[in-house]
Amino acid sequence: MRLSEMIAEADVIIESAIVLSQEIHDGPFEVYTGHGIWATWDGYPTYSLAGKTLVRIDLDPHLRKAWEFERQGQAVQEAIDQGLPKTKVTGIPFRMEMSGFARLEGSLPVIGDIGIIWPVLACRVAQALGIELDFISHPQQTPEGKAMREWIVENVQPIDRVALLQATRKFKRRSV
Repeated sequence: MRLSEMIAEADVIIESAIVLSQEIHDGPFEVYTGHGIWATWDGYPTYSLAGKTLVRIDLDPHLRKAWEFERQGQAVQEAIDQGLPKTKVTGIPFRMEMSGFARLEGSLPVIGDIGIIWPVLACRVAQALGIELDFISHPQQTPEGKAMREWIVENVQPIDRVALLQATRKFKRRSV
């Protein structure tokens, strides 16, 4: 429910490594694609992706192809409307969440390795906001990235679950 509330307030959502894809654009709390109607009926907070920008970082080049098919002629939506297999209509393999992503007007696929894309994205956003970053990661396969990973293993401690739960209580619950 807290995730639903945070997403409802966001203008731009960046999902990476498929971590939230099902919950974001086909999840039980998202009402724009129709999946959240049951959550709404049960009184849970829901959100809508209408008018939001959804950026997805993924390694699969088929995601961009599905997105392009939809932009060129709504082939994905037409296949769904006709009850046809999306794979047969487009000629590309589909993962379950690809069609939901491709159909969203505000979706934008970014194809590449998350370990390379995130630092570049973070730097560009920080520059645009006038923020100076104290730390930025290197791709894990580089010597600098490997050294950083070792430093994290040696120096970063497990999170205190009680402190985390107390901190999240500041987010008030509300219906969308």
